[in-house]
Amino acid sequence: MDCSPQKSMLGFKDSNLVSINGNRLSLFEAIVFLSVEEGKINWTWLIQTYTKVLEVREDLAAAVIMDALRHLELASLESKALDLQQELEQKWAGEGTAGRWGSTCHIMSDAALASSLVDVSGGVTCNISHTHYLPCKQGVNPKGDNKYT
Repeated sequence: MDCSPQKSMLGFKDSNLVSINGNRLSLFEAIVFLSVEEGKINWTWLIQTYTKVLEVREDLAAAVIMDALRHLELASLESKALDLQQELEQKWAGEGTAGRWGSTCHIMSDAALASSLVDVSGGVTCNISHTHYLPCKQGVNPKGDNKYT
């Protein structure tokens, strides 16, 4: 099994993952690709809680996608918008964990978060190895200039 570092370019359109390495894929196909191709480096995380240990193998795809999207958001959104986005994410999660899915606050937070991501488009190249996954310095800038690369 080849465990050499992998580089994958994740392409996003309006904050939705649309391609990997230039190949258009559905989100499901992208998760399968990342789990198989990048997952062959045998990442396993053990999450220790007070009552049990959870072994997470399929989490690599989600972690890579979410981290790449977060880096693209940081390159695309203003700092005040990012601050507000974090507050909304916390409110949204708080409502959900409290069992208030569909509450007015949850719906409003969800709509505001979705609208903040409409113009978040571009690409992030990730360097993935058996010890880490990191965005590479060279990536596709959402605005097409070299300011963030």
